[in-house]
Amino acid sequence: MKTHFEQTKKKNKQTLAIPDEIWNLTKEIKKNLKELSASQKATDQQITKLSSELSASQKETDRQMKETDRQMKETDKKLRAYIGDSGNRWGKLGENLVKGRLTERLNEKEIQVERVITNLKNRFSEFDLVVINGKEVVVVEVKATLDPSDVEEFTEDIAKFKNWWPEFKNKKIYGALAFLIKANKQANHLAQKRGFFVIEATGDVIIQNKETFKPKTF
Repeated sequence: MKTHFEQTKKKNKQTLAIPDEIWNLTKEIKKNLKELSASQKATDQQITKLSSELSASQKETDRQMKETDRQMKETDKKLRAYIGDSGNRWGKLGENLVKGRLTERLNEKEIQVERVITNLKNRFSEFDLVVINGKEVVVVEVKATLDPSDVEEFTEDIAKFKNWWPEFKNKKIYGALAFLIKANKQANHLAQKRGFFVIEATGDVIIQNKETFKPKTF
C-alpha cells in the first residue's frame, strides 16, 4: 500500500506536467503568429507594389486620354477651318453622307426618302440636310464632333423650323444629329432623350438609336 507521501509526490508530478503542456502550446501559438505576421507583411508588400503599378498605369491612361482629346479638338478645328474656307460649311460632307447609306438607314426606320436638300438656309437659320417625303421631313445637322451645346442649339432651331419654312407646316418634322468623328456620351444621351436620331458617320452610316426608339415630332 502506498504511503500518503508517495501519493502526494505522484500528485505533484501530475500537477507540474500541466504547465509544460501549456508552455508547449504557447510556443506553438507564437510560432504560428510569427509565420502569420511574415505572411501578412509579404501580402502588404504585394498590395503596395500592385497599388503603385495601378497608380502609374492610371496616370498613363489619363495622359493618353488627354492627348487623344487634344488631337481630336485639333482635328476638329482644322476640319472646320477647311470647310469654312470652302464657303460651303458642311455641304459637301453632307452630300457625301447622303450618297453613303443614310437613305437606306432611314428606310429601315420606315422613313422613305423622296428628295434631299443640302445646305437649306434663309435669313433666319441654316440646316445641312433636309430629307423629304410626302408627309415627313428629317432635318439633319452634321457636326465633326457632337457636344451637348450642339444638342441645345439644335433643339432651339428645330422648334422654329415650321415658322422659318412654312411650306413644311403640314408635314411631320423629325430631327437628327450626325457626327463625323466622335460624339460626347452626354451629348449622345441628351440628343436621344430630346427625341432626335443620332447618326454615326465615321465610316459607314449607323443610326445609333435603339429599335424601339420613336422620334419626337415637331
